[in-house]
Amino acid sequence: MGCCNACQRYEVKEGTAVAHWHNGKATIIKGPAVVRPGCHGSVEQLRCVTANERQYIVVNYTDGHTDHIVGPCSVFEDPVNHAKAGGSYCVRVEPLLVVEAGEVVIAMHRPENGSDDGADESKEKGKSKSKKSKNSKEGRVIVRGPCYHMPTPDETLHEFVWTGRDKKNPDKKVPGGLRFTKLRLTPDQMYITVPEARTSDDALLVVNLLMFYELKDLERMLDRTHDPIADLENAATSDVVAFCAGLSYEMFLEKTDALNNIDAYPQLIARAQNIGFEITKVVYRGYTASKRLQGMHDDALQARTQLRLEAETEEQAQRLSDLKLAKEHDRQRKKQEMQREEVEHNNAVLRMQHEERLLESKQTQEAKLAEEEAANAKRLEYFSKLKELGVDINAYLAANGTRPEKLIQITEGANAANVHVHTSDN
Repeated sequence: MGCCNACQRYEVKEGTAVAHWHNGKATIIKGPAVVRPGCHGSVEQLRCVTANERQYIVVNYTDGHTDHIVGPCSVFEDPVNHAKAGGSYCVRVEPLLVVEAGEVVIAMHRPENGSDDGADESKEKGKSKSKKSKNSKEGRVIVRGPCYHMPTPDETLHEFVWTGRDKKNPDKKVPGGLRFTKLRLTPDQMYITVPEARTSDDALLVVNLLMFYELKDLERMLDRTHDPIADLENAATSDVVAFCAGLSYEMFLEKTDALNNIDAYPQLIARAQNIGFEITKVVYRGYTASKRLQGMHDDALQARTQLRLEAETEEQAQRLSDLKLAKEHDRQRKKQEMQREEVEHNNAVLRMQHEERLLESKQTQEAKLAEEEAANAKRLEYFSKLKELGVDINAYLAANGTRPEKLIQITEGANAANVHVHTSDN
């Protein structure tokens, strides 16, 4: 801004700043202030660049060096000391790098400065928010989360370039398909496809696996490999190829469960340990074969399945027949048991009835005999009393109408002989 009136004044408000140019020199004036540029002077309003708690300001200076200032902070553009590009000063705001828990970033520094210079610069400003650990390799710093990281001016974040899925063909992996700067240290899994595994009888198979792994030694991985995904995939491929080469196609089908055992992958385990990884589990996910071989296998499998189903159907029918026969035998046995129980019950009832009748007849006979005995006893007593009274019993009986069928009368005289009488009913 130019002015021809020497009396013109410019008011610089609080929180703003201007550059007062006079005779080719600039003076930075911060408000509140009043500036009188004079006839040969001018005033340039300066832009204030502000960063919050999650940002930092990058300032490029005319002498070539760069400064990073962590927020919250603000910087006024300096037309003398700040570099200019494309008509604007090189003062910009960048976000702090968010490193989550379980993540790390690798910061690379110029070897001559060392990894501690950037950290010391941040400490001098009293606003460093990252957690750094010095690596055994000069110039490499491992930043572990969780933290907000502000890179130093001489710092470059290491970019991991690993084998990953092809964007055009997700089923295919290509070198360099995976690019990132933040590395996760949490356990992970990876799908592996072994495209050409030949059996001993020259059957070409495609074997699919699922591998679970975990990064245990970060520094070992950084020192010994640039693409651990390719290393692990190639080692697993070698193990599968060696596994299939010693088996025929039919034997492979019988022993596929062995691919679920981690002991079947010695090269994979050795390579993983060498680059700082641990293989926790490998899961066999099936295979595919050529259309012709697969068609033959499908036909044979269909025939075997049909025979097995027929055998199972016949076996079920036989078991059903055996079951029916056993049930019928049980039913007949139970029926016979019921009939025997019924006969035994009827016999028991008849026996009880017969015993009741015998008991009743016995009781009746006993009562009758007792009654006759009582009657005879009374008659005997009666006749005995008559005899005691001198009554002739025979005459008494005859007088009372009791006539015997046969009457034998023997009169006893003096000097009489003994008489024996034999009678016969005939």
